[in-house]
Amino acid sequence: MANLIDFPNKISAGVNFVATAALPDFQPPAWSLAAVIRGAGAIDIDAIVEDGIFKMLATAAETAAWTPGRYWVSLRASKDDDIYEVARFQVDVTPDLVQFAEGFDGRSQNEIALDAINAVIAKRATIDQQRYTINNRELWRTSITDLLKLKSFYTTAVRRERRRAAGQSAFGRRIDVRFSQ
Repeated sequence: MANLIDFPNKISAGVNFVATAALPDFQPPAWSLAAVIRGAGAIDIDAIVEDGIFKMLATAAETAAWTPGRYWVSLRASKDDDIYEVARFQVDVTPDLVQFAEGFDGRSQNEIALDAINAVIAKRATIDQQRYTINNRELWRTSITDLLKLKSFYTTAVRRERRRAAGQSAFGRRIDVRFSQ
């Protein structure tokens, strides 16, 4: 039987946090489990046991103090002097939205760039000059071809971000390939 670990890839500061792990090779109560989380801050969570499942908890007040950023997680099972790393992965701690005033923009840099490119393309439909000169000052506009290439690039980047945020592969669906001789 395989390890079953339910640990979110994104943690929102200021709300309750719950993660679980079922580890057949490291059964409680003989074994204990801890999450060692390092990045913009240092977070340690000792798991409790409920119905034979390890459960890692943090209250909203505790997570509100967590510094937003990228973190690396090591799940460690221990018994006496034995310590095993059962999983290692990355998570993002996102800021508590309560901390932000009106006008907060939670878009990523890729989303901001894509929205700006779409706005330029939309406005370009009413402007047909590629360049013009006024009082010895010249303005060149980015060509539609270049804008469409940029739009394609940022559309792909935003799609990857959203897939990653949803816990999916950033590169689309997985295709298994088998090579034989």
